[in-house]
Amino acid sequence: MQDSHVHSVFSDDGKENVDNIVKKALSLNLDYIAITDHANRDYQVAESNYPQLDISSYVEALENFKEIYKNDVQLAAGIEIGYIKNADLQYLNDLNSSPIDVIINSVHCVDGSEVYYENYYKKSHDKYTAYLNYLLAIRESIDVPYDYDIVGHIGYIQRCAPYENPDINYLEFEEIIDDILLSIIKKDKCLEINSKTYRGRNTDAPFAIRHNSVPDGDIVKRYYDLGGRKISFGSDAHHTEFIAYNYGKVARDMKNIGFEGFTKYINRKPFLSRF
Repeated sequence: MQDSHVHSVFSDDGKENVDNIVKKALSLNLDYIAITDHANRDYQVAESNYPQLDISSYVEALENFKEIYKNDVQLAAGIEIGYIKNADLQYLNDLNSSPIDVIINSVHCVDGSEVYYENYYKKSHDKYTAYLNYLLAIRESIDVPYDYDIVGHIGYIQRCAPYENPDINYLEFEEIIDDILLSIIKKDKCLEINSKTYRGRNTDAPFAIRHNSVPDGDIVKRYYDLGGRKISFGSDAHHTEFIAYNYGKVARDMKNIGFEGFTKYINRKPFLSRF
């Protein structure tokens, strides 16, 4: 078992120290876990009053933890970077100077607002417009000038969108979704299967039980049909109780689609762990 997307107190919204994360990983018999805390350069541009991660100091601290736990678990020093075009040069400078194991490239902010909050939806006139702009931002993020490994949580917008049914309908956005998936494949990046779906405001919604992960199954199946083979598993856990959340269900779903296993990264190199 592995988890390639976990947050610690180094993130502005993290709740757990690294020691507790490793202890929980060991109790679950994980053999690989990546601490991937937020570098919110997107918030620095799109939002205000968000603390910024000192990437060099952060990675140095994680390297110390890797040494401490080297005989217990494969601990990776990772980072999740929030895409926004105006931060491209800053990411180029920040990422080139640190020995990071894995970089997740995610979209959280669109049109200057974090899509987790209602202010974004007040700017958009309808669900279609809100979702199309989000998907267009993901497509743009794939072509960033800095390097990365994983395209994070496509479908993040579904977590707290204020719609009766917040699902992304593949057929409604077929052209842009196919463009995204083909671009991931062409650039030899990895598609994240993120098991944090509706544990927030939408937890009690009747449609929540249909989803083990994002992207939704039809999008992941399309990725496979187009030739995509690299997938990673990420719980996106901010609390230790959610580390490896739904791992068994997600692994079963991916195996049924045809995937051989999840990809993990060490020193920016991919390794396949078979189911």
